Amino acid sequence: MLVSKKIMMVLILSVVTLGGCSSSPSTALEEQGSSTAAPAVQQSYDLSTLHMDLPANWGLDTSDPKVYVIKDEQGEARGEVSASEFVENFDFNKMVMPNHSSLTSEEELDIPMGTSRLLTLDADNGSAASGLTGTHDTYYAVIPHKEEIIYLLNFSNNDKAAETKQEFIGILTSLRIKDTRIKSIRLECADLCKEGTDKSGPFTEKNYTDEDELEVFANALNKAVKMNGELNYVTYFLMHISYLDGTQKKYVLNISNSEQEGLTGLLVDTEDSGQGYEIPERNHNELRALIF
Repeated sequence: MLVSKKIMMVLILSVVTLGGCSSSPSTALEEQGSSTAAPAVQQSYDLSTLHMDLPANWGLDTSDPKVYVIKDEQGEARGEVSASEFVENFDFNKMVMPNHSSLTSEEELDIPMGTSRLLTLDADNGSAASGLTGTHDTYYAVIPHKEEIIYLLNFSNNDKAAETKQEFIGILTSLRIKDTRIKSIRLECADLCKEGTDKSGPFTEKNYTDEDELEVFANALNKAVKMNGELNYVTYFLMHISYLDGTQKKYVLNISNSEQEGLTGLLVDTEDSGQGYEIPERNHNELRALIF
């Protein structure tokens, strides 16, 4: 959300420097005795538009934008999601096959996103040094999308239970691509908004549906730059965004009604309230003109 530098000097107490978005160290699915291989094509693709339904109390670790990790209710890694450039004849054996495993079966699975290749691998439970013996099943899905991208998912519970395979199939059948185009935006006057001379703020709530207005908000979101350091701030507006696919997001949006030069804005995803993004001066001014 937007905030002026003047306001940020008051609200943000421990921000150090500004920089571009950076990725966290990659997290890999830890399987006893077997390693998952990274996609052969090293160029990574956006995973944020891929939606999946997980079992109750499971979660998706998205700290590494290149590899999402599926975690169960105990927080244990159960699978990974990655993506790479579309290849007409995707060779799983050469591009992905993990060490200490062998392909035991391959089948086609029709899911809402199209036809997926579902592969079952027999993987060692552990290295010789670990003292573990036997094998377990690991499942992979190769999902091409519009001849542009290949999604690659793997899944395991270090067992050979049929229920594990069905869990994975359940996740695969829930996959869809989010339509992240903005349908509407609702601004809600929050704490700082109500502290001016007009205690009700410029408005209580305000809705935006006009295409040109939504483009102003979208440009500000796209231009926001990740800030380093911890945030301490007061909320000016709550911004509720509704997307065309039916999903919604809520942000803190701080923007000043001052025409002073050099003012920027503050944007914070309420699901990650400690991470701020600075909206550049030009976008701040465009939003100020639209909101006030």
